[in-house]
Amino acid sequence: MSEKWTPFYFNGNLWFGPVTEADDWPGVLGSYCDDMDILKGAKRNPHSEFPDFGTYAEYDDGTETLEQWAKKHGMDLFGGMDQKGKVQP
Repeated sequence: MSEKWTPFYFNGNLWFGPVTEADDWPGVLGSYCDDMDILKGAKRNPHSEFPDFGTYAEYDDGTETLEQWAKKHGMDLFGGMDQKGKVQP
């Protein structure tokens, strides 16, 4: 994972709360380790100024995914992982 970090909020069934630093991210990953696509595809709430991503209906109108946003901000949240959260060689 890159050194650069931009805080965001994640709201899902298995994990929710602020992700304010890189050390918070492994907790989110661990909650969704069976399917990284859920995290990658979480959409940004179009009604929030703060980066707020989630899997609930209020996020369905979002046009940017967590994966897209993270890459745009220089954060490689999913680098080297397959969809099941396994690190690839």
